[in-house]
Amino acid sequence: MKHIFTKILGLTILAFSSTITFSQSKEFNYLSSGLSTSACNVFNPAVIVTEISHSSHAGGVTFNSSNGLILTTTPKLSSPGATAFVINYSFNPGYKYDISITAKGNSAMLLKSSVVPNLNQFNTNGTTSCTPDNYAFSYITAGYGQFTTPTSASSTSYSIPQFIIPGNNIYPYMIVWVSGGRPNLELDALSISKINIIETASPSFTLASSPSLITCGSTSSITFTTTANNVPGGSSVSYTWNLGATPNGWLYNGSPAPISIPTGTVNTLSLTPDCGKPLSSIYATATLNSVNYSTNNSTVSVISPSLTIEGNPTLCSGTDSYNIPNLPCNATVSWNSSNISIATVTPTGNPATVTKAGNGEVKITATINACGVSLPPISKTIIVGIPQYTYEIVPSPISSYTECYKLNKTYSFTIQPTGTDPYYPNGPYRWYCTGMGILSSTTKTVSIKFTQAGDYTLSVRPNSACGLGPASVYGETLHASSSCSGGYYLVSPNPVKSDLSITSIMSKQMDNSTSSERPSIRDFDRVEIIDKSGNIVVRKTYSKNTRNANLNISNLRSDVYIIRIFHKNTSEEHKIIVQK
Repeated sequence: MKHIFTKILGLTILAFSSTITFSQSKEFNYLSSGLSTSACNVFNPAVIVTEISHSSHAGGVTFNSSNGLILTTTPKLSSPGATAFVINYSFNPGYKYDISITAKGNSAMLLKSSVVPNLNQFNTNGTTSCTPDNYAFSYITAGYGQFTTPTSASSTSYSIPQFIIPGNNIYPYMIVWVSGGRPNLELDALSISKINIIETASPSFTLASSPSLITCGSTSSITFTTTANNVPGGSSVSYTWNLGATPNGWLYNGSPAPISIPTGTVNTLSLTPDCGKPLSSIYATATLNSVNYSTNNSTVSVISPSLTIEGNPTLCSGTDSYNIPNLPCNATVSWNSSNISIATVTPTGNPATVTKAGNGEVKITATINACGVSLPPISKTIIVGIPQYTYEIVPSPISSYTECYKLNKTYSFTIQPTGTDPYYPNGPYRWYCTGMGILSSTTKTVSIKFTQAGDYTLSVRPNSACGLGPASVYGETLHASSSCSGGYYLVSPNPVKSDLSITSIMSKQMDNSTSSERPSIRDFDRVEIIDKSGNIVVRKTYSKNTRNANLNISNLRSDVYIIRIFHKNTSEEHKIIVQK
């Protein structure tokens, strides 16, 4: 029998310990506090009692070791006075508080207390006073833990009704005061020997879903789980789930879910999205000891599925169909064309019909509404008819520009838009060079190696399944020669922004009569720069024997120019690119 009792007692202790882990107690035993017995106001300045600051607020609190704190009143005066002090204890939101005050006085005296966020409503003649305060006599309870009681002549423990601090704010003050008293006395007093504060974490319940986000159109099951916090072991909790007004976008056991679903003591609920419909948020009501606690709202976030427009990248004539596969259930689609003079598209539905109206590049865009939201638009670029783009052909890199192309050396050229024209997006291109025919490259860049001297013309055309677009021709003849090292002057940098350097160099020039090469060098006496229209935009003269000069051309706009360098009655031309 003894062994059985021991086991029962052990279980009782375990159960008790699991409960008390949720609370903590703070006891202020003023009889053993060691406060001054001679001060007229023991809480001026503030004093620490059991790790918590106590401060004076109205009147003067005295102390004696037999009765504890002494709070005096002046009941007989025409303006009666009272005494108050403050316990600077942090009352936390979401916690329950049980407070008791052990005191003795008489039936004519009133013991009062209140837990407040600030002391603004408690006026005072001065916190350093030693005599009862006329303001304090009129204090009314406000805040939480509001308490008023007449007192007994014998020591009694008065319990303040349990309360919970709501919201998110800490209430940092408990004010205690005494008023009234026997009217035949000029001075009456109440003593407080002990104050006990028990703080207990209030039960709370949180709700979460798994998964917390789904792809629009998914019909996978989602489980909602409520977690109980600060609930003593062995307590019974029942749950009711609140899904919002119907239709709420959820299926329960294969049917549209009702507004609420009770699950008894089961803290989980499995729901399925009703494909493509807006999903309401959900919260649960947990009932513990006949008290209802609401959880947070749980919202399942919906993300966009990966959608694309399928169909031919080219539309040569007539119409064609473009489709978005794997659309979510109950989705609606609206379409538009970036340029209806090139192609039109049916405004709604899936698939959509695109109709050729012209030639060029067009983008069709689909806007999809599903799951109660507008999903990010998706687009597809289509080449309609024959591409109409033309391009500028430039050396690649542009700094590799030269007037004469050496034999058996590779040179590269690339295309760039003219004005606001875009690139033909996906190619291919057809490059052509006189004497070489169609080049193998179909990309934006082509490489050429000249194996025979001569003059060449380079062109490029966009090439779609519907045919070839207009040709773009390189603006200058490509002159290939084995003697490209000729020239008396070096012009650099090229391209140039503002300052152009002209330098005489040693050159090997072909002598037409002897077919021999001879090194020579020339000075220059004049320079002209000519624009594409043949206008001389810069002219500058130099003194005899000039072989080096800098020429500022910052006033020229970005373009291609010819620079002509004169030596007496002869001249040499170079092409320069001004690029700001």
